[in-house]
Amino acid sequence: MNLEEVNLVMLIDDSHTDRFIHKKLLEIYSIGKEVIEFSGAREALDYLNDAKNEGNKLPDVILLDVLMPEMNGFDFLTSIKSVYPKLVKPPVIYMLSSTDDESDLKRARSIKMVQKLLRKPFSPETLIKALSEL
Repeated sequence: MNLEEVNLVMLIDDSHTDRFIHKKLLEIYSIGKEVIEFSGAREALDYLNDAKNEGNKLPDVILLDVLMPEMNGFDFLTSIKSVYPKLVKPPVIYMLSSTDDESDLKRARSIKMVQKLLRKPFSPETLIKALSEL
């Protein structure tokens, strides 16, 4: 996937600071024409459920934090399994984590919907490289 193909990026992270930093990096490096932010996975899941038939409202890329209260990134992925195949255009999902917990890394690698686990804060070069590998 090249950068011109990325229109909408969904950023899901409970940390306001991390969302701010990542959104700025996406804007500076022109990754996506629009970024929609969610502080919780449940709201992002609701958005996807509502927009599942509207290709222009669906994200091309989801950047998903692993550790969040209420519903963590893995819970989100479990919940989205029922919606994901019904999406007009399924997004590319990258998980974000600031932990080096090997069990999280292993778990993220085992989920087919997840392209890669990126370290927080991600470097734009790493994301651009990951997108180009698709």
